[in-house]
Amino acid sequence: EKQLAVSAVALGAIAGGLLGGVLMDAHGRRFVLGLADAAFILGGLGMALAQPGALIALFFSGRLLVGAALGASASVASAYIGEVSPPQLRGSLITLNEIGVCVGCLLSYAMALAFGDELWRYSLGLAVVVAALQLLGVACMHESPRWLAAHGDFATAARASRALGIDVPQPGVVSATDDSGASRRWARLSDHRRVLLIALGCAVAHAATAANTVLYYSRDVLVLAGVTQPMLANLAVGAVKLFGVLLCLVFVDRLGRRALLLCGTAGIVASLASLAVAFRDEGSPTASFALASFLAFILFWDMSWAGLMLTVVTEMLPQEVRGIGVGASYSLYWLLSFAQSQTLETCFRVLGVAPTFGAYALTSALALGFTWRFVAETRGQALEQISRTAVEHLPFARQDAFGEESPADCLQSLCCNGCMHRDAPTATTERA
Repeated sequence: EKQLAVSAVALGAIAGGLLGGVLMDAHGRRFVLGLADAAFILGGLGMALAQPGALIALFFSGRLLVGAALGASASVASAYIGEVSPPQLRGSLITLNEIGVCVGCLLSYAMALAFGDELWRYSLGLAVVVAALQLLGVACMHESPRWLAAHGDFATAARASRALGIDVPQPGVVSATDDSGASRRWARLSDHRRVLLIALGCAVAHAATAANTVLYYSRDVLVLAGVTQPMLANLAVGAVKLFGVLLCLVFVDRLGRRALLLCGTAGIVASLASLAVAFRDEGSPTASFALASFLAFILFWDMSWAGLMLTVVTEMLPQEVRGIGVGASYSLYWLLSFAQSQTLETCFRVLGVAPTFGAYALTSALALGFTWRFVAETRGQALEQISRTAVEHLPFARQDAFGEESPADCLQSLCCNGCMHRDAPTATTERA
């Protein structure tokens, strides 16, 4: 039942990410945010009102609905913030979304420590109140000017831009996407298949760290490590998680996304290896060493992938496919997290705790290799230019997917191992 309760959120997020991605491209960012808030309210009420017995299904239904709201809201919030933020602050502003998540985790840990397990319904009720306040805020917010301009509504886009204090999107800078035919939508996905593959690869790399699943089972892991006060240790986990995201907030627009991802992923590998060593003697693991390794793992995760996966994916995807691309990447991440949440306890029993953490260290090392080879730096660049940078960072990069070079013209790029053509016009400008 515990595995099912944990994985229900992941199942909902899989559907929510995909559905939210499609809807935010078709109906706008503001619409999907409001829809997600309504789902948060209904799901939270379902969980809080559930009773043992027949109404236990209400609890799992609420978990699924909250998961769907999580998948949709996280995707659309990142896309919206990225589209309305100035380039020099975009990374920090998108990271604020993860800070909200960390504050929520810290509050839930604090409430659990203060009131115990008996008052869990009040924690869920508080989430309903927060979602209701956010829904009121959505009613007052402006639609993304880039989305409006991409759908041909330049007058409304200009008004929204002035209200938000940002530059007005110009015709020819943001590509039009008002043709909603299914064949054209698939054609747009094919046109940008390479950068979409990088975005999906980022989701796989993030999931390879298994951080989200390990965080869900943090109390169990700490008990296995011999920590005598796991609830107090969980509060420390929440504080370290918040500190890690604050580090990301401070340095993401100074050092860049790539540097933080490389540093954080390397730290994750080392921390997971340390956890494997700490649990080598599962009969009497070293509690202090295991706790320190676990906290280091959380710190490195939150200063890197936790706040930056959606940042880099949002930035690298072009306007035409940003919604569905971000949603698909987030859904893939949650699909892999669902598989991990269903198997973590089984892996602990069958393989052992130390080999399981050792395996996660190995998959995290693969994520580090992916980041080094395929993730480009996007700091300070305009959104309309970043997708080209992301593809040019690929080994043997080809530009035909963006319409600038034919396959024959790419031979030079193949020979030069993906040299960058910095002076080439952007794809959206050429189409215009």
